[in-house]
Amino acid sequence: MLSTPRSVTASLAFVAFLAACSTTPPPQAPKPAGPVTMPAPVAPVYVPEQPAPQQPVQPPAPTPLMTPTTFSALPGWEQDDLRQAWPALLQSCRGLNGKADWKAVCAAARALDASDGTAVRRFFETWFV
Repeated sequence: MLSTPRSVTASLAFVAFLAACSTTPPPQAPKPAGPVTMPAPVAPVYVPEQPAPQQPVQPPAPTPLMTPTTFSALPGWEQDDLRQAWPALLQSCRGLNGKADWKAVCAAARALDASDGTAVRRFFETWFV
């Protein structure tokens, strides 16, 4: 029987297929150089007994930071231009006017001549005690 190029090609393909399916053996682990020695035994470790945790100490009651004083005792009270605070007070009154405690204060603020610095100072000293 004569071989044809087709049968030679098929045979070579079959041999290549079989060669691809082969596996290589796993690498061998290196052999230990000498005898295996066990580590020396270790003595038990002593852990001292811990004292019981202390109960938390209640902090002392806070002392009040605010104490009654007079306006004249406030540093710079007499020198400050309180008219600068007036627009902010009137703006706040728009939101506070519905609250009963603020109705009289806001009515008095709207009636005051804000250009008079002494009158503004007297207003704060009267209404904010």
